[in-house]
Amino acid sequence: MSIEDAQETLTELGMNINSSGNISIRDKAVYWITGSGKNKQAVKLPGEEKRASSEWPMHKAIYDARPDINAIVHCHSIFATAVACCGLCIPEFHYQIAAAGRAIPCVRYLRFGSQELAEEVATNLKNSNACLLSGHGQVAVAENLEKAIALAIEVEWLAKVYCISRTLAGACHSGVQLLSEEDLDDAVKRYGGYLK
Repeated sequence: MSIEDAQETLTELGMNINSSGNISIRDKAVYWITGSGKNKQAVKLPGEEKRASSEWPMHKAIYDARPDINAIVHCHSIFATAVACCGLCIPEFHYQIAAAGRAIPCVRYLRFGSQELAEEVATNLKNSNACLLSGHGQVAVAENLEKAIALAIEVEWLAKVYCISRTLAGACHSGVQLLSEEDLDDAVKRYGGYLK
């Protein structure tokens, strides 16, 4: 799947609107990232930084921190963005959180395209395969583009269920129930092959 096809797929699924979001893939020492603004044609880095998405520093920082991944999806999906705009992480409330590893952290708000945001996201993705960006959106990483897209879709579903769960929990005053450490360890162990 090409970056351009992936971007189109995310837009068709409602994971992005207009020219929002960006995608990259790594191929050895080079990576390809969506272009800036409405130009979503992939550009090569290093070399074409001026034409690349303004978030290229974030992608580079993530690749530097995670030699095990080769694809990054950053999107502005509705529910993940809503949770992020509240400054919330997605806790271990459902076994499918295992797709991301454990709880999905939320990075504090930092200006988009900034080196500070790049470093903060890379730090948060050292122990997770997804994170939320406060006032911004979500990032999902994986060994290839298809898995990164699948994880971004999974994060959006988890965010939607979490929003609904918090609403219901508030109405019945019980709170969202979290998985035990034992149940979560089991889910992480068993979930490994589901997104392959």
